[in-house]
Amino acid sequence: MEEALQTYILEMRGITKRFPGVLALHDVSLSVRPSTVHVLIGENGAGKSTLMNILSGSYSIDEGEVYFKGRQLDHMDTKATLQTGISMIRQELSPVPAMTVAENIFLGREPMHGPFQMFVDFDKMYADTQKLLDGLGLKLSGRAVMSELSIASQQLIEITKAISRDASLIIMDEPTSAISDREVIRITIECNPPERHLQKFRVRGSVGRHSSYIGLKIKSMPISF
Repeated sequence: MEEALQTYILEMRGITKRFPGVLALHDVSLSVRPSTVHVLIGENGAGKSTLMNILSGSYSIDEGEVYFKGRQLDHMDTKATLQTGISMIRQELSPVPAMTVAENIFLGREPMHGPFQMFVDFDKMYADTQKLLDGLGLKLSGRAVMSELSIASQQLIEITKAISRDASLIIMDEPTSAISDREVIRITIECNPPERHLQKFRVRGSVGRHSSYIGLKIKSMPISF
């Protein structure tokens, strides 16, 4: 553990981002070690989400450098960032309502089989999804249709999707801000006791002992560390 903490998993150096008429970020730096939890605190408009959107590949940077696991990230986009090992849970829910929980979790990375890997392996996808949900202690079915779930359950699926990617860095951009306080309480209950569920994240492999977390909200974080 001490050896792993000798190096940074993430370094953002001198980040500057401009929008028309607005200097959103100026010379911002952030360093994150493995196996740590960080919370970004600031008023609305301080640039917290902008910085994380740069890290997730949603925004380009005007000035500065980003290093992840010692490698400089150039020409970042959301797909490349995910493949690198950075996953983000966003404020806004973005499910495909007509699809099942499993189809939403594995959207764009479905397990394939058959000649030339041409067909989606639904049996494996549903089995893997249920194993994931059960492992996190979530009483949900991978075969449930997203539109039939409560907003709180849909948010849990978004969190599960990020975790399922075995990311080395997970960003939580106020994932409970779009839902009511009552739904936040339900998510908190679903995820408690936090120590038990964090241990389950660790069991999954890369998510846990050498993973880091960045949160943009303290009061209503659905998963406590």
